[in-house]
Amino acid sequence: MIVRWSEVADEIAGALRLQEWHRIDDLLSQPEDPLGAADVASLLSLIVDDDQHRSELFSIVHAAESADDPIYVGGLVAALPGLIASAPWWARTLVVRVLNSEPVAGELVVALSSATDIQRTALRTTAQAIEEWRPGEFTDRLTVLGDAFDS
Repeated sequence: MIVRWSEVADEIAGALRLQEWHRIDDLLSQPEDPLGAADVASLLSLIVDDDQHRSELFSIVHAAESADDPIYVGGLVAALPGLIASAPWWARTLVVRVLNSEPVAGELVVALSSATDIQRTALRTTAQAIEEWRPGEFTDRLTVLGDAFDS
């Protein structure tokens, strides 16, 4: 029987509700199907700002990041509005990780063309948070995003 990412996301959600953080790595090792953008969004939507369990949460991030770049970015853009509300540290961190890779950042610019208004607003809000967090450090990469917003 093939284990699907959607099933794994549901199992992880249950484990998180029960505070069974130790189960995450095992659950992430089970899927056999390729990640789709919806799967990436489902995984990323599970993330919460929890310093004590950051390692386990990074396991979820690494699983999501294993998708092909366009799929990962599409899932991140879809999940971003919820992440801003539930896990702002992670929203900022995940976008910075994208900006730190030129090819993946390019996929983000492409994804903006089909993003919803809510998703574009979430990305703009996250970009502002990044600039406030690290003034000037990401300005060049954020400018490219800003230009994409304007096109």
